[in-house]
Amino acid sequence: MRVVLVSMLALAASGCVDAIDQDSTECESIMLPRVLAKARTMPANTVLQAKGAEIEHVFEGGEERTKSIQRQVQRLWKSARAEPIDEITWGLFLREDAVDFSERAEQRTKELCGFAEANRVKYDSWWLDAPEIADYTTQLKPVEPWQ
Repeated sequence: MRVVLVSMLALAASGCVDAIDQDSTECESIMLPRVLAKARTMPANTVLQAKGAEIEHVFEGGEERTKSIQRQVQRLWKSARAEPIDEITWGLFLREDAVDFSERAEQRTKELCGFAEANRVKYDSWWLDAPEIADYTTQLKPVEPWQ
């Protein structure tokens, strides 16, 4: 038990998780069809606006990397935060207004895959969030709409 704990601490301290190398082509091949499928099923803009719906893009990386990126991009997003996902991995969470997202979904997803590659983080998941409206998708597997 002690050896495992020491090994985990050494891995976290070494920064091995800090940089994630996924090129934008791979990211797009996974995320683009999934995000576009979700964008097609989003409620009308009037509903999104009335409920204050937001889209949250989640990126995975190491602590220092996500904190540094967050400081650089925070004024470009409605909300930007970096916080732990688990004992080793940190997340960069970028929020934007969901109104008109379906119109910009393809371009935004391509931009964010390029952003992830350039910053050596992984574009991990996409979330739609509002009262009584929720949906998401990840790189792990396609997610069916919540019932």
